[in-house]
Order: sequence, then C-alpha cells, then structure tokens
Amino acid sequence: MTAKDRITAALETDPLRADVQLAVALSTASRIEPELVRAVRLRALPHLDVGAESDFWFSEWIGWRQRGAVVVRSDLRQELRERLAQWLRDAPRNAPIRTLGALLAKEHHGIAPALRLEEFITWLAVRYGDAGVKRGAPLLYMPLKAMDTDERRADALADWVVRARRRLPDKVLEQAAAWHLTLRAKPLREHEITATPQRSDLVRSLHGGALAEVKGNARGLLGPVARYFPHRQVPIRWDRQGLLLGGPDHPDALYIRVPMTEPMIVQVLAAGQEDGPWYDVDRDQASRHPTVGQDLRILTLGGQYYQVPTAVAGTIEAAPALVTVTVPGERSATRYWLQPVTYRATPDTPVTQPVALLHRAAAVIHPDPRDLHDWLAQPSRCSLLLLHGRDTARRLRVAENFAESCHRLGWRVYRARQDPDQATWLSREGPRPGPRGMLVVVDRADRWHPRHLGTLVDQLAVGDHRVRVLAIAGGTGHWWNECERFLRDSHVALRERPVTRYTPVYESRRSMMDRCVAAVADALAADTELSVAPGAGYDDLAVDEIPVVAVAAVLTGTVAKTAEQAARVVLAKERAYRADCLQSSHAEVAKLAFLAALTRPCPLRTAQVFARDHALIPNPSAWVGLLGAYERFYRADTGFVATVGPPELTDRLVADTLAGRPEVPEEETAWARTVVYQLSTMDVDALGADARVRLRGVANAVVTLARLAQAKPHGRTSVRNQILRLVTNNPALCVQAGGSALDAVVGLVPKCLAAAELRPISDLLATTADHDVAIDQAAMRIQETVASAAVMAGDILPETQAPMDLRLAKARYRAGHLLQALSAVEDALRGYKTLVSGQPGRYAAEYAEALIQASRVHGELGQIGEAVKLAEQAEEHVKEMSDQSRGTDIGAALANLAIQTLRAQQKGDRHPDVAGRAVDALRSLVSASARDYRGELADGLVMYCDLMTVLGYPTEALRVAEEAVDLTTVLAAENPWAHGHRSAQAHLSLSVVLAISGRLEDALAEAAKAEAHIRPLVDASPTRFQAQLAGIVRHNANLMRQLGRPDANRTAETAAGLRESASTDHVDEY
Repeated sequence: MTAKDRITAALETDPLRADVQLAVALSTASRIEPELVRAVRLRALPHLDVGAESDFWFSEWIGWRQRGAVVVRSDLRQELRERLAQWLRDAPRNAPIRTLGALLAKEHHGIAPALRLEEFITWLAVRYGDAGVKRGAPLLYMPLKAMDTDERRADALADWVVRARRRLPDKVLEQAAAWHLTLRAKPLREHEITATPQRSDLVRSLHGGALAEVKGNARGLLGPVARYFPHRQVPIRWDRQGLLLGGPDHPDALYIRVPMTEPMIVQVLAAGQEDGPWYDVDRDQASRHPTVGQDLRILTLGGQYYQVPTAVAGTIEAAPALVTVTVPGERSATRYWLQPVTYRATPDTPVTQPVALLHRAAAVIHPDPRDLHDWLAQPSRCSLLLLHGRDTARRLRVAENFAESCHRLGWRVYRARQDPDQATWLSREGPRPGPRGMLVVVDRADRWHPRHLGTLVDQLAVGDHRVRVLAIAGGTGHWWNECERFLRDSHVALRERPVTRYTPVYESRRSMMDRCVAAVADALAADTELSVAPGAGYDDLAVDEIPVVAVAAVLTGTVAKTAEQAARVVLAKERAYRADCLQSSHAEVAKLAFLAALTRPCPLRTAQVFARDHALIPNPSAWVGLLGAYERFYRADTGFVATVGPPELTDRLVADTLAGRPEVPEEETAWARTVVYQLSTMDVDALGADARVRLRGVANAVVTLARLAQAKPHGRTSVRNQILRLVTNNPALCVQAGGSALDAVVGLVPKCLAAAELRPISDLLATTADHDVAIDQAAMRIQETVASAAVMAGDILPETQAPMDLRLAKARYRAGHLLQALSAVEDALRGYKTLVSGQPGRYAAEYAEALIQASRVHGELGQIGEAVKLAEQAEEHVKEMSDQSRGTDIGAALANLAIQTLRAQQKGDRHPDVAGRAVDALRSLVSASARDYRGELADGLVMYCDLMTVLGYPTEALRVAEEAVDLTTVLAAENPWAHGHRSAQAHLSLSVVLAISGRLEDALAEAAKAEAHIRPLVDASPTRFQAQLAGIVRHNANLMRQLGRPDANRTAETAAGLRESASTDHVDEY
C-alpha cells in the first residue's frame, strides 16, 4: 500500500488521528516550523494534546525536511486540502478551526513575500473554491511584475516558481495568471519547468503549416509573455507562388526574430487589414502564404511587427528592397541591391480627399527643373548626377517628381540601397532597362562608401542601354571627392547640382494660383470660379503655400487671407473626411497623425512604441489595426509612417494642436500636450529595451518643435515654452537625443531662447565624459554660445572664467579643433594658477584637471615633450592633494601619464620596458579603479603594439594587437559612437602586423574593418576623425598595390585628398 492509499484510508476514519488532523490543517502552508505546529494545535485544534505535534513531525506525511522546518508531501496535498475545505464548510461559525486562515497569516508574517503570497492564494482556493481561485490567481501578477522591474530578483523568483508549481492547487495553475507567471519563468529555468499549455487548446492545424484556428488561449496565454522567450531568426522570402515563412535557411531570405513559444506562430496581414491567417514557423518545411506582390505585415505573438517589402516600390526613398547587385572582389560582406519603382496612374474617378487634392495642386507648380531633363538627354551612355541640399523634404520632392516623370517617359526607375550589416534580400532578378533606359536613384548617397557607390555605377554601366544615376545627399564633401576620383577614369559622366528654393521668375503668383485651382477642380470633376480680385494677397505667398491656398479656396469657395488660415481649412476638411470614412477609430487616427508629424520622419517602430507609451493602443498587437486604419488615408512604403501632407500642413497641424485652436478637439489638445510634456519628464535611465527607438523619436520631435518655435504662425509661444521646459527640466534627454536635437536647440538662440537658458545642457556636457562623438560638434557650439553670451553680458569673474575656459577646451578637443582647444586650455591654466595661489584647497582639483587636459591637447598636436611635462605635473599635483587627504582620484592623472609616456616611446624614445610598465599601469587601473579606464587601456595597447612593430617584435605585436581588437570590440558593442574610433585604430594596428608577417589578404580584411568603423564617425565629426580615415585609406592603398589590385592608385589618391582636406580644416580653424 502506498502513502497515498494510507492517507486516503486515514482520512476515512472517524475521528481522524491527531497527526492526520494536523496534516490537514497545515496542508496550505508553504513551510511548517515547530512554532507554527504548536500555534495551530493550541488555537485551531485545542482538543489535541502535545504529543500530536511530535506524531505529526515524524509522520510519513512529511515530504521534505530540514532543520527547523518541514513540508507536507506534494502527492498528498490534494486529499488533505479537500478534507480541509470540507472541515471549513461544515464547521460552526465559532469553531476554532475557522481561525486557521488568520492564524497562518499571523504566524508567517515574517517569511519571504513570495511564500506568503503563495499561502494566501492557496488558502483562498481551499476556503472559497472557484470564487477563491478567481480572486487569488490575479495576485500572481505581483511576482510577475517584480520579475520585470528587478532583474536581480527575477532569478530568485524563477526558483520560487519552480517550487510553487508543486504546491499550488491545480485549479490555480490552470488560470491565465499562473500560466503567465510559469511561462515568464520558463526561459530562466527551462530544464526545471517543462509545463506548457496543450497545443490542442491553442491551435488547430492544417496541412502545410497554415493554422485552421488560433484560439483565444494562444494569444491570451502566450502573448503577454512571449517577449521573455528566446528569439530565433526565421527566414521569409518570396517565390512565384507566394511568401514562404520558416523552414531551412536560404541565401535569398529576409530574417525576422520570432519568440520560441510552443507553438511558434506568426500572423500574416495584408495592408489595411486587422486580421489574417496564422502560420507555424517551427517546421522543417516552410509554410506558404499564397499571395504574391501584396504589401504584407507579419505579427508575432510578442507584438513584434515586421513590414515585408513588396516586389515593387512606390517611392524612391530608401527602404528594404528586393533585387541585389553584388560587388565582385569585395571581401567585406556589404551587399547592394536595386528595387524597381512604379507610379500609379492618375485615377479617372473624382478625388475627394483634401490631402490628395493638395498633392495634385503641388504637382502643377513643382515641375521638373529643365536642367534635369537636359541631363537625361546627354549623349553619354552612363551619367551620375548628385542632387544635394540641406532641405531634405525639398530635395526628395524634386527627385520624386523627376523620377515619376521619367517613369512616364519610358525610363525604368529603380532605387538603390546598401546595408553594412550584411543585408538580406528576397529575389535575385537583375535590373532591366525600359524603352528609354534605366534611372537609378540613390537616396542618402552620402552614407555610401564612395568606392562601393562607384562600383555600383560601374556595374550598371555594363551593356548597351542608357543609364542615369541620381544620387541624393545633404551636401558635397570628402565622400563626393572620393567618388569623383574613383570614377574619373571610367566612362561615367559626373555632375552635381544644388537644390535651392524653387521660385519661378517667369510666372506670377496669380498664374500659379489659377493653374492650381484648375488642377483641383479637374480632380473634383467640378466647375470652380473664385470671386477674388486679381493678385489680391498672392504676392505675399511663398510658392509652396500656393497649393494649400488653392485647395482651401476650391473647397470653401473663397480665398483665405493667409496661408495659415488656408492650412487650417484643409486640415479641418481632412479631419471631417476621415471621420466620414471611419466608423470608430478616427480620434486615434488623428492622434497618430499628430505623432507622425511631431516625430517626422517617423519610423514604424518609433510610431508603434510611442503609440503604446501614450495609450493610443492597449497592447503591441493592436498597432496593426491602428496602422491599417491610418494607411487608408496616408500610404508610404519607406518603412516610415506617412504624414498628412507637406511641411506646410504638418507644421500647422502640430502648432495648432499644441496651441489649442478651436478647430482641434479639446481632448486631442490635452493629449498632445501631455505627449510633449512627458518628453521633458522622460527618465533617460529608464527607457527600457526600446531606448534607441524612443530617443530617435525625441530627437525628431525636438527638431520639429525648434523649427516651429522660430516660425511666424500662431502657437509659437506655446511651442517655445515646450522647448524651454525640455531644455531646463531634462537636459540629459536632449544630450541623449543626439546631435540633431542639440543643433536644433542651439539654433533657437537668440531668437527664441536666451543663451543662459542653455546652461543646464552646458553643465551636463561639462560633467559627462563618455557621450557619443556624434554630438561633439553640437556640444562645442553650445559651450561657445554660452561662453560668448557670458562675455557679452560682462559678468565674468576670475572664479568663473577659468572653469568656462576649461569647458571650452574640452569641447573643442573632442570636436577635433585642437588649436582652439590649446588656446582655451592655456587660458584656463593661467586662470587656475591665479586661483590656486589664493585658495589652494578650493581649486586644486580643477587645476589638476586643466593640467591633464592641456597634456592631452599637446599630445594630440605632436608636442610630446610638453605633453609629458604637463602629465608629470598633474600627477605630482594630484599626489600632493591625496597626501593632504582631499579624496582626489589619482586615476585620471596616472592614465594620462601612461598614455603620454607611451606616445613618447612611440614617437622617439623607444624603450620597450618603459612602454610595458605604462601598459601595466593602465591594466592595473582597469582592474582596481571604480572608474572605467578601458578606453585608455585600448589606446595604450594600440600605441604599444605599434612600438613593438617598429622595434621588430612581431609575435608580441600580434598578441597585443589581438588583445586590443578584443577589448575594443567589447567597447564598441557597448557604445559604437564613443569607441568606434578605438576599434578602427585597433583593427588598423592588427592589419599592419599581419602585413609585415606576409598575410596580405588578412591584412586587407582588417583594414576594411577599420575603415568601416571610422567612416560613420567621420560623417559625424569630420574635423576630429578625417585624418584618421586618411591614414587608414592610405594603408589600404598600400596593401592593394602589393596585391596588384586595380583600384590601388585611385585609393591612394583618395587618401591624399582626405589628408589634404583634413590639413586644410585644421589650418582654417582661425
């Protein structure tokens, strides 16, 4: 007979034995101490004698025992708890057993909260049955939330979940909350927790991976916890019969991350649809969605949302694409591909949407510039034109209109894209020309490696058809000079053209207005006559405002007095149009339109995260429905959420919403103000897994608000106050948002912000040493603006002048303006010397900091002797301060002294023992100091490696170079913008060592990695990093020459051009 049989028999006896009574009473306890047994015997079972305690303690009903505590056997708990429930139901109201619940809570008030919660839930289930289960199960969300908010506790709580599953009643474990807690802990304890919902309760399968039904349990049980599961890369790709999902890896596949739930399923949705079929992607064979060429989305159980690129694009703006063009001979994994672009024909039916009418009107007065068509007609078979200008929207508008007209003229239009992260694609069809030829548009061309762009153009030039490549960029620069050198000896004709504000001098405003009105009337299929005096008010309009005024005039029958009024008319008509088309979600669509306008250009992921943050959607999966409703009106295939119209409309939308104009519902204004207010209160340290996504949205919002704050329209004061609140209350967010946000803020001085109001950002930048290099130029401008304003105000005192000079020196040093940094740091040293002589205790630490900064500047300028001298002075000064117990950290001084010592050994002294001790000192700082000196150690390792290479110790040099690469790889993974230049230098050092060893191919691969790391930094801070890029490219050219590569000479010329440009930048500092 088993123990279970014996307890069943014992429970059938009447009366129950004393040990069995105690086992029944204590069956809901998570752990049982002698004190608890005694309290239960005395108060809940007073008829038992003291011997019952020992009978129970040593009975066979005990399953786990340790000193001071036992638990009831898990295989007996159900029978014991059933008897306890019967006792409590049958007991009289004043029976002692009725006090058992309160007694357990009192005796166990000091145990772990998780155990106390477990006992309470168990007691509710036993005492009140199904009602108690429903009441108690939701309490399991408390430990689930604790696992989310405290990673340190998550591991311990996962252990508790493993044990609690053996003790909680089965009915509790069947509840959704218990499954959520179990599945949340399962990835942490996958071997201990094997429980999972039954597949048959979640899905019903069909042949081929398609699911006949995904039951509510699947989304209810798995959805809320799917994001905690490990993710797997799942391939998707088009074939002739549809979209293939899952199955084996494929070279033509695009990969998405899917939570490894059981079952592992995804949903496929067509654009504008809120529902679609589900597919099992955890199969050996791919599942097929039988739709070809549609704009599809894939939704995972975890709420991740993926946009599947269609076979043909609808715009030229960069987006995921389908057709690849590979570059032969490239060892790097960079790949390039083309996607065909087609444009919809003008519909025959009348157009009634106001924004669509505005598009028609704008097309009338923005014809293609004549010189672009002259470029098309050039006799050369292949030609590249750079279309550049700072106004992103304007240059895209010009390029888009031109591409659309080329499409109508018989040119086959493609857009080109590259991805440095080994981008994947969905098809390999090569580009085919149209009757007139092929037009390839390269958006964001300045982000391409010049050699790669040149290679792409070279490949397109093969054949007899005509090729035109339209490159779009913010401006010319070193990368364009490289492109010119690369293509100089080819048969490709090169031109560049700036995009300026389009103001035709050959046509009056009234004439343009008449043509816009005619286009709108034609689209509406209506006869329209406007009663307005010729030329009235038109001459004051900007060209871009005329289409807005025309649409408003046609829709109302009168011409608005100002462009602002016209924009409000169009927005009001657009709002009414959406409300008529949508049954219920028009308010949410209007709010999404505000988000898209505020954070433009707004990526889909940013929009989804912000929509969740600001209560537009209740959960991530609801995003698909909202976006589907929104895209009924505003479609885009660029991976971004489209805005309601051109800047003339979107700027008015944001300003009027924040200003609380009568045309905007009060609830929408309150919500919008809350969105912007929350930007100023956002905790930078609590942005979560989507930190970069949120910061990108914040940066775009700051740029938008800054532009509106400087504009004339109504609402400027409200927007200015929002910006001031952000700058004052949350400078950390402004800094984290990046250089574009800081540049926008600095541009508000003095028109909208006083320079003194930038002081919070200035103070933060001065105390933050590890911010991204991408903001260095903007940071320098902020410090210079604040300093200039202080000087102009005439309130500079000696005790404030020196700190201000030191701030300037640091900012200019980081931005690469070394001569200006030297001037500022020398001023700071003079000021601090005066201050230290009068109050040595107060300014000693700042003086040491100035000495260290001066040493760094001299070292970068190649003035090694002065750099070492200042470093030694700083060390002596800091040691003296430490001896006087002032609590100064000597690490910065020691690290700088080690770096300058290594620089001196590298440049001339060349004593390996001295250099080795300097590196050891840096290693000691890294291991012993609370501050992070890994960056300094990386710099020191590179210098030591170069010294070992020069001295002829290749084995030691290789060991140190590999150590440097390993360290900088870790640092760059943590923050590529702060340590990318170190990673580039480490790869360059390794390349040099490999080249000396005769491993030229490996050396060239390392040089390519170095160049890939440094190029993004050059774009962000050219003054600081262009010389480093020149050195890397020159080394690359030497390797290519030794390997006999045909591009060696052109690469060497590129290096020379970069070096010359970098030298000119430094000479022109003053």
